[in-house]
Amino acid sequence: MCHSKDECLKSAKEYSGAFSLAVSCFAYENIVLLGEICLTKDGVTIVGSNHKDAHHRNVYQKAIINCKTTLDDDKIWDVLGVEELIAYVAGHNLYDVIVEFVVYDKPVGVNNQKVLIVELRSDY
Repeated sequence: MCHSKDECLKSAKEYSGAFSLAVSCFAYENIVLLGEICLTKDGVTIVGSNHKDAHHRNVYQKAIINCKTTLDDDKIWDVLGVEELIAYVAGHNLYDVIVEFVVYDKPVGVNNQKVLIVELRSDY
């Protein structure tokens, strides 16, 4: 178990296969979008929901977006929260990993940001 970002990054270097990094977080109100995204140099795979009772285990059943496409596709940009999410993923160099996320309507958490990362995975 890791207790800091630096500790996690150091430990991650020891793994050569699939891995998952889960983060415990407080469930804030006012969710704009919840789901998972994988951003690559060729495109984006995203599933997300804004339903009140959606969570990461049922996001596929409650999805308002579920596609594999390119960043040029207007349909992803029409979804509230996607712009902040993609900016966060790109800004933190989280390419080629599956990112479970929550986007809120206002900044939350200790980092005072709209995007919270719940889990990072290297594979489905």
